[in-house]
Amino acid sequence: MGQDGVFVRLLQWNILADGLGDDGFLSTEYSPIHAGSGDSDVGYEASQFMAMVRAAKQQDLADGIVEKMGELKTAEKALKKAADKASAAATVASLRQTIDATSQLVGLKRRFEHSPQLAAVGRNILSWDVRYDRIKATILAARPLVVCLQEMDHLQQFARDPAFGAVYACSVAGEYVPAAYGGDGGDDLRPYNYLRHLLESRTAFAPKSYSHARNFRTKRVSQEHTRAYTNVKDDEENRRDYKDVVDDDGVAIFWRRDAFQPVELGFLRIASDSHKSDGAVAVVLEEKRTGRHLNVITAHLPSGDDPKKEQERLQVLHDPNQTWTAGRIVRRDDATWAKEPYARDSPFDGLLSYVEHYTRTGGTTAFASDCNSRPDFPPGPDGRSVWTALAASRAGLASVWVQTGYLTADGRPAPATAGVPVSVNKMRGPASAQPQKIGEHQCELIDHV
Repeated sequence: MGQDGVFVRLLQWNILADGLGDDGFLSTEYSPIHAGSGDSDVGYEASQFMAMVRAAKQQDLADGIVEKMGELKTAEKALKKAADKASAAATVASLRQTIDATSQLVGLKRRFEHSPQLAAVGRNILSWDVRYDRIKATILAARPLVVCLQEMDHLQQFARDPAFGAVYACSVAGEYVPAAYGGDGGDDLRPYNYLRHLLESRTAFAPKSYSHARNFRTKRVSQEHTRAYTNVKDDEENRRDYKDVVDDDGVAIFWRRDAFQPVELGFLRIASDSHKSDGAVAVVLEEKRTGRHLNVITAHLPSGDDPKKEQERLQVLHDPNQTWTAGRIVRRDDATWAKEPYARDSPFDGLLSYVEHYTRTGGTTAFASDCNSRPDFPPGPDGRSVWTALAASRAGLASVWVQTGYLTADGRPAPATAGVPVSVNKMRGPASAQPQKIGEHQCELIDHV
């Protein structure tokens, strides 16, 4: 419920990008776990196997192997650009040899490489074909007024699905087409063109440029000897299943067609010194029945359990030392859309200032985000965490977790008797490409509305 007494039925969901789903995730649904189909051993209960993974991870950490895995990734990237290919290749080979010979995680990965139970997790739970149907069915059954999604890398599939698209919209005009890379015009999402492309897309979707999700899916599609379609035309000669479209993952906002008409679409580019871009999306929706405005903003903060990552998340919320850029389009009286700059007298210095802007424009404002930070995350040197920073924001928004008694007004966990909801429950196994995250059971509250 908003501070103004307005109730908003909103769904906040990080759906796990298709491109990031093939990362060795574990499940308790297939147990006992055997090393192979012909394995005569009794096998391991899922909880036992997870304990084995954690133990292997701790041993690799103690032996410095996880650190060497990070060094290997860096060396592999350097090899691609190295002038002295022989020397760089030797470094990569040496690191691989050390890791292969001594890593407990590598040994566990090899041992269970052909486990039918682990394969079933990917096939029956994480497969995009399975998940898409479940995600769509869940949303259509719940019928929220607004849907905020993170790690969306199948925007076109959702938007052009007859059943889903009949109920929910995410474009204010036209139809969404994924960004293109290469060609005479260069990359659509190159840093200085990022906001321009998003505004021209007329869609409430802010993709991460050069994303891992897109890269992984492109490689996967190539390995399956099929094409990576990025511009699927809706005509009889080239009609394809939109699930085949390769796209970056990002944050998206959908709204019920029968309830709202969009009147403004805006984007904030997250300040970055790299060639990659990420953004937040804002949509102003006009309720058809009453004419009241609902301002919706969504974002996805950086992941990682390291204290340095929490500081990185805090800098996304507020960093006056960086240059922040934003743009928006508004609906005119003649139903056309035009660019309209944000007020120059209130420049943005982070995500929170962007949210605060919309709280001053009237109507009800809802901010939904995967914060990638839990309420009990150790505060930084200045005593702040992401959750306390959100609570202290000048935006003055009321947290749903405070309203329901799970957090105190300053964004900290309420007394232990109240408990804390869980919005993520996952664990990566030895097959994951992210060694730092292997064995971490993330069972916590990281989503905020």
